[in-house]
Amino acid sequence: MKITYSHRPLMKIYMVNVDLGVYHDDCKQYEQLLHKVISGRSPKDALVYCYKKIESGFAAKLTYEEAVKLKGEKGIFEVVEQKIYLIDVMKLNG
Repeated sequence: MKITYSHRPLMKIYMVNVDLGVYHDDCKQYEQLLHKVISGRSPKDALVYCYKKIESGFAAKLTYEEAVKLKGEKGIFEVVEQKIYLIDVMKLNG
């Protein structure tokens, strides 16, 4: 059996908080911003969600390097890796 490894970098979901004065809660502007920092894929595919009610910003699938580049762009307040927590319901019910 032959094992092959993918050379694709690890991607995670990042929450990006933006300055409303610069981006105006516009998903198209977020795609343009992502176009500057990602390579080899579509900004539309990287964009996971546009926040408009509670937060000003978006969630995107990024590599660590892309997230670091994004932090340096104008109008970006923070780029935070999203954590996923799993609950063991068997322990809760036990």
